Amino acid sequence: MRILLTSDTTGGVWTFTTELTVELLRRGHAVALAGLGRRPSHEQQAWCAAQSRAYGPSFQFTVSDVPQEWMEKNEFVFTQGAGVLLHVAKQFRPDLLHSSQFCFGALPLDTPKLVTAHNDVLSWADACSLRGWKGPDGFDSTGYW
Repeated sequence: MRILLTSDTTGGVWTFTTELTVELLRRGHAVALAGLGRRPSHEQQAWCAAQSRAYGPSFQFTVSDVPQEWMEKNEFVFTQGAGVLLHVAKQFRPDLLHSSQFCFGALPLDTPKLVTAHNDVLSWADACSLRGWKGPDGFDSTGYW
């Protein structure tokens, strides 16, 4: 199977997608990994280079600084990201698009799509705070005062 997999290069989604990529490659699948959000770190670049050496043409990596849905100034996430992903899809011809970004579930591809929801900002903020997160209106992430 040929999988086009999107990732966020800025946090835990990167860990999820690299672990998934390694397991898919190990099982004989081909993966085109598209990193979005910012240019990859030196460690991320080294990891990608190692996968290219180990798996050759079964692994390819594309990077774009298209912002993530959760970032400021994200009005062009879909249009810019779609251009990048459609270009990769045209060359790679995936059997499946596995997106870690909600908006790419709407990508105009005749390929089955799987969208993974990793977390939401409100539950994350609650989990990281001793007293829970209070929004500007005084409500917490559950909708209670």
